[in-house]
Amino acid sequence: MHKKLLLAFLTLALAGSLSVVACAPAEVTVTKTTTETVGAVTVTETVTAEVAAVTVTVTETAVAPPVTATVTETETKTIKETATVTVTGVVEPITWVVGTPWPAGTELMFAAELWSEMVTKASGGRLVLDAYPGGAVVGALETFDAAHAGTIDVSQSWSGYWIGKSPAGPLFGAMPMGFTQPEYVAWLEWGGGLELWWELWGYPKYDFGYIGYCFVIPPEDFMWSRVPVTKLEDFSGLKIRTVGFWGEILSRYLGASVVTLAGAEVYPAMERGTIDAGEYSLPCIDIVLGFHEIMRYVIVPGIHQPSSVGEVLINKDSWDALPDDLKHIVDYCAKAACHLQMAHSKVEDAKALKFFEELPDDQLQVIVASPEMMDQIREYANMIYDEEAAKDPLFAKVLASQREFKELYDYWKRNMMPPGL
Repeated sequence: MHKKLLLAFLTLALAGSLSVVACAPAEVTVTKTTTETVGAVTVTETVTAEVAAVTVTVTETAVAPPVTATVTETETKTIKETATVTVTGVVEPITWVVGTPWPAGTELMFAAELWSEMVTKASGGRLVLDAYPGGAVVGALETFDAAHAGTIDVSQSWSGYWIGKSPAGPLFGAMPMGFTQPEYVAWLEWGGGLELWWELWGYPKYDFGYIGYCFVIPPEDFMWSRVPVTKLEDFSGLKIRTVGFWGEILSRYLGASVVTLAGAEVYPAMERGTIDAGEYSLPCIDIVLGFHEIMRYVIVPGIHQPSSVGEVLINKDSWDALPDDLKHIVDYCAKAACHLQMAHSKVEDAKALKFFEELPDDQLQVIVASPEMMDQIREYANMIYDEEAAKDPLFAKVLASQREFKELYDYWKRNMMPPGL
């Protein structure tokens, strides 16, 4: 209805207001109100009457007072937009306890703390991860069972420690003459490794909520020793701290006695002479633990562990309680932390190795293992792998996957990596 027409009608009728509302189904109704004042209007009214056959005409003129008219125009619109809702209040953060076997102040503990810090920050404090060194909340070699039972939320450890639960465990941790850092990550992410890991520790036997990794470290020091070791015969009779398949090679083929100790127990055992030799981890970790202060020789490279994977196992109930966005944050931060740690450990290892080499010879000597020694250890390792594969179907499945992937990766290296890099 046109406004001017309405105002004219109101004026002539001397009315006060009119409200017109048009209502139709809509998402949003927008109402606009306009008030206008119409000036005085002269109204002439003529009345004609017939009285006693006489026609009388009376004309009366009146001036109407100003009229205020309010017009309400209603328009219906459909508006599509994104609404942002801000909820103000106190939300209690979810706090997870992360148990590790790592000694405080080492590169391995740095990796666990880096991942924990990244999750806490990326979640805006909604999920707080508290990582503890070995023995602080549970025993260093008890994190698997503790996370499975719900005593802690997360086991951040090394799959090779759980060889007693499955012989396939070390295949996801480290193998003598096995994968390097980039090979392990490529196999896990793009070669079916993660899916096989779920077969190992997932439903129905253990049923963890999350299985993954937050670091992959480069080669370790091969061994610290009181006596020089330059050939395989030198291992005979030595009492050596180590774990996994390398321990089996030492005891079965090289005549050594093997002792398994948590990281924090290695230095005291070396110092007391309980062991003759031993290995624990990277140069940048061994220097923090002070092995160079009490041992005369360090042998490199770490052919027993060309790389090692930092396993993450999360209790199922703890995992299931998270909303999807926090689950993604946990996973993506673990992969990002691994990427950063891979670079960090190599830089710190270079500094530590340089320090070892610069020590006087009467304090420490660095011995590089011969190619012949490495080739023979590779042969022993493959013999053990084949034996285990014949006994355990899952071991055989994982080993076949790794060997197939290694062939593919080596093909790429031969053709695409410039010599010497």
